[in-house]
Amino acid sequence: MVNIAGTNIPASMFMAVPIKNADGKVVAIFAERFDPASSFTKITALGRIGESGETYAFDENSRLLTSSRFDHKLIEHGFMDSDEGSILAFEIKDPGHKLIEGISISDQHFDKPLTKMAQSATLGLAGYNTTGYRDYRGETVFGAWVWLNHLDIGLTTEIDQQEALAIYTTTRSIILSILIVLILMAGLFTFFIWQTNNRVKIYLETSKEKLEKDVNIRTSELIESESKLIIAKELAEQASRSKSEFLASMSHEIRTPINGVIGMLGLLTHSELNNDQARKVAIAQSSAKSLLNIINDILDFSKVEAGKIELENIDFNIETLFEDIVKIMAFSAEENDIELILDPTFLNHKMVKGDPNRLRQIITNLIGNAIKFTAEGSIVLRCSSIQYKNTVLISCAVIDTGIGIPENRIESLFESFTQADSSNTRAYSG
Repeated sequence: MVNIAGTNIPASMFMAVPIKNADGKVVAIFAERFDPASSFTKITALGRIGESGETYAFDENSRLLTSSRFDHKLIEHGFMDSDEGSILAFEIKDPGHKLIEGISISDQHFDKPLTKMAQSATLGLAGYNTTGYRDYRGETVFGAWVWLNHLDIGLTTEIDQQEALAIYTTTRSIILSILIVLILMAGLFTFFIWQTNNRVKIYLETSKEKLEKDVNIRTSELIESESKLIIAKELAEQASRSKSEFLASMSHEIRTPINGVIGMLGLLTHSELNNDQARKVAIAQSSAKSLLNIINDILDFSKVEAGKIELENIDFNIETLFEDIVKIMAFSAEENDIELILDPTFLNHKMVKGDPNRLRQIITNLIGNAIKFTAEGSIVLRCSSIQYKNTVLISCAVIDTGIGIPENRIESLFESFTQADSSNTRAYSG
């Protein structure tokens, strides 16, 4: 085997230790020879990292002292024979490019400079390089080195830049991929937002147009309905006026014969009558006057609809008013064998001020209903009065022995044209 030293003797390494006597004088040397391709290379092989990481030793002439990790590739590419080794046969020089097949290593390394690592280490310096430099194969590597002065050899560990940066490159590629995906997603999201905004805008414009159309239609309908309501209101007011005019006309027509009846009864009271006849004429005269008041109320109905009804406010004897009402209603009560009684025990105020005709109307209606729904027994008109500040409060209660009103129907007592039991309409004639 031929090496750079020009011999074909296999490379050997020696370990020599001086042997001294008791006086400290060297009397012998103990030396051991070993094969660097075996023992020493096994030690440096422990520093091989990954697929391209390599730890090797070299001398002051930058020659390999351990086998190259890439001996098999050098042999495969024809740079060495299969029985050759790289120890002392390969200088750590920068070929300036990757090794080229078909050209010997010596030719490729002839007059080439040492690698940056070898230049620094052979000067006795230790260091590292992470920016990248070419190794003896022409590959760009990262490396760290040290020179061992006591052994006069250098050690270095190198790894291909591509493999060393593989994780970084992969991470960078992943990050760039993520950034690209994020940018694409942002673009798609922006496009989606823009498209959605356009759709919403179109929808809002369409909805606005539809709403304006619906509002216009509804406004037209409301205007039409308002016109119909105005016409209906005018027709109703006209009908109300016609009704009021009819009631006023009829009231005037009816009052004329009633006034004649009242006048004739007045003349009759001045004729010679016994006590019974005089009493009956007085009752008839009072009833005629009550009827005239009712007719006047019908005439006032038009005023009620117009909101112009006015209550009288005159002085009158309320006890006398109640007595007149009882006298008038006594005939109907006697016909039904019912006793009609006036109880003014607690009527402390006789002379009051108010509308006697309205009061007469109310009390007459209440007693009339009591007579209608009482088959036997009695009816009592109980009256009382109390002073309250500057006014007098009058309380009137019509108490009868009739059919009464169930508690669950009392709430409908004041509803118009309503009875507690509709079957009573036939039994009591209304």
